[in-house]
Amino acid sequence: MKKPFDQAAISDVLFGGECGPPLPSTDREHPVDFDLEGKFGEATGAGLYINCAAHAPALLVLLSGQDAAAGQAAFWDRWGTELRVDILIVDYPGVGAAVGPPSLSAARETAREALDYLCNRPSEEVPGVVILGRGLGAAFAVDALLNVPSGRIRGLILETGPADLVTAFGPQINWSRVDDPEAVKKSLREEFNLRDQLTGLQVPLLVLHPQQDAAIPLDHGERLAQWGGGDLTILGRGNRDDVPGLNEAEYRKRLHKFLEEHARFEEGGNTNRPGKV
Repeated sequence: MKKPFDQAAISDVLFGGECGPPLPSTDREHPVDFDLEGKFGEATGAGLYINCAAHAPALLVLLSGQDAAAGQAAFWDRWGTELRVDILIVDYPGVGAAVGPPSLSAARETAREALDYLCNRPSEEVPGVVILGRGLGAAFAVDALLNVPSGRIRGLILETGPADLVTAFGPQINWSRVDDPEAVKKSLREEFNLRDQLTGLQVPLLVLHPQQDAAIPLDHGERLAQWGGGDLTILGRGNRDDVPGLNEAEYRKRLHKFLEEHARFEEGGNTNRPGKV
């Protein structure tokens, strides 16, 4: 059933950019399609898997909704090689190589399918998974974690994430174009209730949030870290498109530390499962 927030006036704000060229297919990179089983018409998700290291954990990168995997591939390829993790970057329907129409529900389902794809790869290929959600992708990262239970999930990283979608993105929405705005706001807060979803989280959490010029103010990151019992790293500079690049040294340092502490493990070691206590 269509959700109240799956309206063009909402999707036009949250998802953008022209559909890009086909994702590359090389000896190190291969595209992945995420079949949404006709739940959202012809919409399908897409992803780019980058093999950066043998028998390494995978970092699932859920982008903001305005960025496409093809444009992010070179950056995350370099970081994946340096951090010794494989990378899966996801395009939501209507963005990059994925097929539209875009909607919050279709993007949320794509994130779940992407995590399920990694967790069902052979264990020698993907021994563990860390989920990294950027901007709006942080909400999808939390949702996927709680809806794809797997002992392979080693941690959650939220960067410039919204604690509340209405206050984070509401000022950008032309509510006069929205059918029943109050019902939409109520539905957003019920289905993306980050406070309830993060409370009792059983996997390690790292929150990265810019202090200055952030598209989503710092207090959102502070709340996410508090709710999930995670560590908060305050980054110096903020820009929706390039928080990692603008804060490269600190961002990469924190990712490296988190991955070394939680994603490198011996067979039969860390077996934490996501969910509630």
